[in-house]
Parts: sequence; structure tokens; C-alpha cells
Amino acid sequence: MSSAKIGKYHPTSKSTQEAIDFALEIRDKSIANVDKLFPASIESKHSQEYPNELPLNTTPLLKERLTHEDYTIVAEKVSVLLEKIANGIYSSVSVAGAYLRAAVIAQHAVNCITELLPEEALATAQKLDNYLRENGKTIGPLHGLPISIKEMCQIKGHYCNFGFVAFTDNFIEEDPVLLKNLYAAGAVPFARTTNPQSLMQIETHSNIYGTTNNPHNANLTCGGSSGGEGALIGFGASPVGVATDIGGSIRTPASNCGVYAIKPSSGRLPGGDFCHADTGAEAILGVVGPVAKDLETVELFMSSVISQEPWRLDPSLSPIPWNSNSLFTKKIKIAILDNDGIVTPHPPVQRAMKEVIAKLEAAKIDGLEIELVRWQPYRHDKAWEIISSLYFEDGAQEQREILKAGGEKELPLTSWIFSQNVPEKPYSIAELWAKAIERDEYRSAYNLLWEETGTEDGHPVDVILTPATPGAAPPHHNSKYWGYTAQWNLLDYPAVIFPVTKVDQNIDKKDASYFPKNPSDQFNYDLYDPEKYVDAPVSLQVVGRRLQEEKVIQACKLIERAMGRY
Repeated sequence: MSSAKIGKYHPTSKSTQEAIDFALEIRDKSIANVDKLFPASIESKHSQEYPNELPLNTTPLLKERLTHEDYTIVAEKVSVLLEKIANGIYSSVSVAGAYLRAAVIAQHAVNCITELLPEEALATAQKLDNYLRENGKTIGPLHGLPISIKEMCQIKGHYCNFGFVAFTDNFIEEDPVLLKNLYAAGAVPFARTTNPQSLMQIETHSNIYGTTNNPHNANLTCGGSSGGEGALIGFGASPVGVATDIGGSIRTPASNCGVYAIKPSSGRLPGGDFCHADTGAEAILGVVGPVAKDLETVELFMSSVISQEPWRLDPSLSPIPWNSNSLFTKKIKIAILDNDGIVTPHPPVQRAMKEVIAKLEAAKIDGLEIELVRWQPYRHDKAWEIISSLYFEDGAQEQREILKAGGEKELPLTSWIFSQNVPEKPYSIAELWAKAIERDEYRSAYNLLWEETGTEDGHPVDVILTPATPGAAPPHHNSKYWGYTAQWNLLDYPAVIFPVTKVDQNIDKKDASYFPKNPSDQFNYDLYDPEKYVDAPVSLQVVGRRLQEEKVIQACKLIERAMGRY
């Protein structure tokens, strides 16, 4: 293999199989170290042999294999868990141990772990317990909270391959800004999770770790590229995790696995120092955001990081303090976008939209006026054409070079995204500028349309309620429509994911009379068979204008109140 630098990184000198074996050995040793550093009760079954065939829905394994004490910890609501740690009912060490053992089970169940971090978790948790004992107070708002981290978020003293065989011995010398913020807030990083080859898939499959499955139905994808996070949290083995998104990579895993998440606008959270290919490309910016068990924890993550003023360490960030004030005191105007005009969502998604709309229409919340209006999609097909043409400014040249250096073949979904309006050769400066103009003109047009929704009453739409994806999690290797997520990346709008229901075979029948509008719609229509989607979560998305993360979170809270969840 070549050792010449590709982008920022030097590829491995190992053979392809040696490189893969090296990464898998790191993972397996880290799992073995859990019981050495966190001795378990003899009653715990987390490390006992697993059958070759597991049930399609693996989530019951957590309760079956953990002790009652461990399961009680991991089943706690995050706010309650933090309160009990602060009051000394649980130690940070005991909580870390419970979640590490849960992650061992999750790895056997869904294949979501690249490395566990028992050494760091023990050292951090002990430090936090000592601080609490000596000072009588917590060190920060996340004191003692275990947190999982997408593999591309590098950690000092560890390797970071970000889905490429070529970079399996890419050793990290410095923690990224976000991780420093999380440590300062009292978090306990305990697990690193899978991401796919190239990071440019909304599934999670790589030549290093294989396929990560959906915890609710192993025949379905967990989503991607932060699929390990979605699967681990959806399984119940992490309370919150660090994820990234450039086309749906936070939101599809959260949606597919039935948990919560936010994709912020660029400039709110640090992440530019994470490992990834095409470093320096700025036409479409990836962002960092949390995936979590509940919406409160999504908000807590955001406020905990932003309250530390991360822009002091990362000058690319906007110096906008977190706003905890109520933003809806008299009225909220919610636009309904149930179909983007390109791909019609599957019946379970249509039902979820109708159920939430009905709840909003009937809701009475503290005198708040809830106005629902229709949102007409503005050239969403053009939006995909623009964003997909800007993902690989060099015609995917660097990515292909990395794959070649690692001796690995393009996986089908990697090849698919490379085929989506990607230039045959790198753009010239003039061509790239022209593309940027096209992007900015589209953003301006969409912004104007949004502003015009307030022409009559002076109150523009606050948020858009829309599907998160065109269906529940599809069978593996079929996630080829990014329109319901990538649309908001192009516009750089924040979006929250929240679960609504599950596929019901008795209700969500396929519409045999439907006539697909185009090849993408046909592909999506053909995917749906209610019998294949057993136990699949169905989620929706709340979208706001740029840099209005607080507003989309508060709007989602109000929607959940209307649904009777608060």
C-alpha cells in the first residue's frame, strides 16, 4: 500500500486484511477489558455466549442479560439519572459500568461498536466521584453521564479510521474541541460507534466492521452515517451520543431507531476538527449534533456545550449564547409539509403525520394559539441536484484514492452517492463559483418564501412539520432517497427528530392504486411491504430557520405536549 499523504492523513502500510484485523483486535480487546476494570455481578449475563440466531427485535436482550441493578440504571430517564448521581444515590463509576455492560450486549445484538473505553470511563468517573465527595457539588450539568461517540470524532490516544481501511492506524494526538467541552461539563465518554465507508451513506456498512443492524428489526437498516449511535441508543445502551450530519446522518439513524436528535445549523457546535475526507471543502458543511433517549437530553447537550462558549476555541463558530427563554408565549405557526412532491412517504409515515396534525388541531396548551398552514415544497428536486453536485467538489477523486490505498472496493451505496450529479473531474474555480451562486440563490429564494408566510398577519411560519424519511427504516442497502433530510442541509436549517409510532401491519396497508410519479418514487413505493417492517419506528421532523435551534426544540416540545407526552 502507498504511504503518501492523502488529504490530511497518511494511509496505513499494512495489507488490507492486516489493517482490518488491527481495527477488530482493538475493538475486541476493549470489550474484554470491560470486565477487568468493571467487575460484574455473577448474575450478569452480558458476557455469556450468544446464540448464532438472535430475534429480529433484539431490544429485549438488554433486560434479559443485565442484572436488575444495571438495568435499573440504564432504564432511568436521563434527568432522573443525573439527579441521583448528584445526590450520591448512584456513583459515576457504577453508572459507567452499567452502560459499558449494556454496550457489550448491544454489540452482540446489532454490531454497533468500534471500541469501548473502559480505561477512560473509569478514570473520568472516579475523578467525578472524588470531586462530588470533596466539594459537595457536581462539576457540570452532565456530571457522571455516559456518552457515546461516533468513531469519526477522534479521541486522544486512540486510532480513528472514519470508515476507511486505509486509515486504521491513524493515531490521534489531541482531543477535539467538542470532547474537551463534554469533559468539562462532566460527561463520561464510554463507547465509540460505527460509521460507514466514506461517511456518505445513510446506512452503516463498512469493509472493516460490516453491517450495523436496526435494534427493532435486524432485517432493516439502522440508518447512517451515525448509525452506530442510532442503534446503540435505540437499543437502550447509551443515553446520548455525538453524531454528525451532512445529508441526514444524524437524523436517519434517530428516525430509523426511534430516538431523538437535532441537526443544528453550521456554526453552533464544534466539529470541524473531526476526522473526515475532503478536508477543506466548504460548499456544503457537515455539522455535529446529539442523538438521545429523549428531547430533554438533546436540549441539555446543546446548552451544556454552548454555555461553555466553544467559539473561544473554534473561531468558525457563531458566538450565539444558548437561549433558554420561552419563545412561544402567544402563538405558534406550524407549516405542514407531508409530501415533498418527489417521493410520496409510505403509509405509516402518512399516518404519523395525520395523527400528529389531529393532536395539534385539538390541543389546548396554556392559552397558546396553534395555527397550522400548508407548506408548498419549492423545487425540492432542484435542491437535491444542487447539494449532490457539491458533495464532492473534486469529483470524488480523494475518496476513490483513499479506497484504493486501503485495497477496498466501493460498497454499493458508496458507488450510488458517487453517481449522484458528481462531476466527472474536479471543478474548475469558475465552475465551483457558479455552483456556489446556484446554491446561494436557492437559499435566498427559499428564505423569501418563508418570510412571505407572514405577509398577512406579520407572523411568518415558526417551524415546518415534515416526514424525517420517506418510510420507516428500509431493508439493508436500499437507502437511496435523501430528499427529506438533505433538503435542510442545503438550506443549513436546524431540524429535530422525534418518534411518533411504529409500523402497524393491520393499519398501514400498501396502496395498490398508487401510481408513482418518477423512478425515485417507484423505487420507494416498491420497497414497502408492511410485513417486512415489523416493529419499525416511525418518526417525524421539525424544521426551523437557520440558527434557530432553540425554537425547533421548543416547538417539538409543544408538539409532544399536544401528543400527551408531557
